[in-house]
Amino acid sequence: MLNIDLHNKVAVVTGSGSGIGKGTATALARSGCSVLLVDINKENLEEVCAELKNAGGKVQTFVADVSSEEEIQRLAAFVQSTYGRLDILCNIAGITRKKPVFDMESGEWYKVINVNLSSVFLTCKYLGKIIKDSRESDNDFGKVINIASIGSFQGIPLSSGYCASKGGVHTLTKVLSTEWAQYKITVNAIVPGYIKTPLSSGVLKDPDAYKKVTSSIPMGKLGNVFDVANAILFLVSQSSNYITGIDLPVDGGFLSSAYTVNN
Repeated sequence: MLNIDLHNKVAVVTGSGSGIGKGTATALARSGCSVLLVDINKENLEEVCAELKNAGGKVQTFVADVSSEEEIQRLAAFVQSTYGRLDILCNIAGITRKKPVFDMESGEWYKVINVNLSSVFLTCKYLGKIIKDSRESDNDFGKVINIASIGSFQGIPLSSGYCASKGGVHTLTKVLSTEWAQYKITVNAIVPGYIKTPLSSGVLKDPDAYKKVTSSIPMGKLGNVFDVANAILFLVSQSSNYITGIDLPVDGGFLSSAYTVNN
């Protein structure tokens, strides 16, 4: 794991009850950051919190549905009253629904869009103001990290809502990076490929699907959550202050290859 000092920094990580969110919260806490863990699953959140506290992490929890404007407003009020500042926002909460378009219910479509895309708008709208007001010097940059996807750029079968929402995250990141540069806030997107998380469990359980996926990755394997977390650590550090509006693939070369030697 990268050795980056984030003492005296405060971070909010959504989706931190599992997967990439948990890995990111762990990396931030190990780097000295005060981390507010946010997830809709209270039980998972408490388990992660206990694990990080036992390791010496400065962490607290906040249970919230990130697709709810009212709950994001509550979150912002809690951050302001508890910490009085915010330096880092990692928008990692995400879901998918695997169905053909013909079979997708409108409610399922909107749920994916709201959790994956609307939540990013809402957290940036309300928490971004706290980040802006927390800047203390010309060299003190706020950091926002959004999680896009290889599905932001390529069509994944049975994933219409997921790909549409992640395409929106890709473009929203560009807009925010342009608007917020004046406030000394960088906004970047991480583009995970196939990472070992609960969201990719279907691929891991199906030998044929696993073989098909790994044969399309030049490195020949799935990534893990700390591959993503290490990229995030660099982008939230002050070493990346002149980097904004980018999409950083963490995908084993998936997006770069037309095909691999294995297929």
